[in-house]
Amino acid sequence: MSWLDKICYPLEHPKHEQIHGCLITFRDIDSDEIEGKCALGEIGCYLGFTPNELFNMRTSEYIKILRKAKVPKWLLEGANLPRICNADVQVPVEDGGRNLDQLLYQLNDEYFTYEEISDFIRTTFEGAV
Repeated sequence: MSWLDKICYPLEHPKHEQIHGCLITFRDIDSDEIEGKCALGEIGCYLGFTPNELFNMRTSEYIKILRKAKVPKWLLEGANLPRICNADVQVPVEDGGRNLDQLLYQLNDEYFTYEEISDFIRTTFEGAV
C-alpha cells in the first residue's frame, strides 16, 4: 500500500463522525467512547495511534502521523504548499514552509468532507507515489 493509500483509505472508509478543531473527541471526560475525529485523527487511528495518543498529541507533533504513513520527506519538511482556503483559519506554520500535515488540518477545519479531502489529496499527489 502506498503512502497515498495510507492517507486516503481511512478518509474513504471513516469509522467516526468528522469533527473540527482537534484530532479526536470523546463523549465525556471519563469515557473511552469516541465522539468524532478530524481527518488527521482518522488517519492516525488507521495507522495505529491510540485514541489517547491522538488526544494528547500537540499540533507540532501532527507530522508524526504522516511520517508513519511514509509520506515523502519533501512533503513534510519545508514543502511550502499553498494556502488554498480561508485565510481566517490559523494553522501553525513552522520551519518557513507549509507541510502536508498542516494542509490536511486546514482542509478539515475549512469543513471539507473526508471524501473531498481524499479526492483532493489523491488528485494533487498521485504523481508523487
